Amino acid sequence: ITCSVAAPEKDDSFVMYVNGVASSKLNSTSPWYAANFTRSTYRYRNGTVSTDIAGYIDEFTAGHNRTVINCTSWKYNGHVAMRIRLRPDNSTNNNTVRFHIRGPKPQYAMVGQGSSITCSVAAPE
Repeated sequence: ITCSVAAPEKDDSFVMYVNGVASSKLNSTSPWYAANFTRSTYRYRNGTVSTDIAGYIDEFTAGHNRTVINCTSWKYNGHVAMRIRLRPDNSTNNNTVRFHIRGPKPQYAMVGQGSSITCSVAAPE
């Protein structure tokens, strides 16, 4: 999961909220804790600065379903949000449930852009 804001300068106010909790404040009971969200910045040749918050989940679980990700820039007074909805895929194995999630690809993870990523999770029922 990646959020970014591209602007004339670095945005120290940029925050990713996961179900209303800042990603930097997630505790070990959150299914998102393992994502290890980190902040970075990158300056492009044209002077634009990208402030990014990114984390990685190896396998999505039912605990990730219906999560609201809200990325807010208080400095530039804007935000982008999405609700993660995991859906079962067609499967011939009754002991495996496959899920699909849509979200922005890293190169499009900025306000006004979007794309898709695909992940799966195995479950006992």
